[in-house]
Amino acid sequence: MALITLEATGGLEILLAKTLTQAGFRVLIANPQKAASYARSQNSVKTDTKDAINLAFYGQNLDLKGETESLLYVPLSKASGPCGTSSPSH
Repeated sequence: MALITLEATGGLEILLAKTLTQAGFRVLIANPQKAASYARSQNSVKTDTKDAINLAFYGQNLDLKGETESLLYVPLSKASGPCGTSSPSH
């Protein structure tokens, strides 16, 4: 299943993440500082295109290391509530 990596933008990414998750994609919302640190390690010139490519490679790198499953976006309606029960859908 495809992994889509988004950068956290103060909540603006949530609707897109939820929509993509509901469509069956795995969605990783990356910490902007960690994604920027990864991009700097790639010695790239900063452009929107390069940022998008580096963000995709960042997510792919985490996936190859087996680190994405615990970081994947889960819509609140699917997240566990207290004692492992499903949270009510809002």
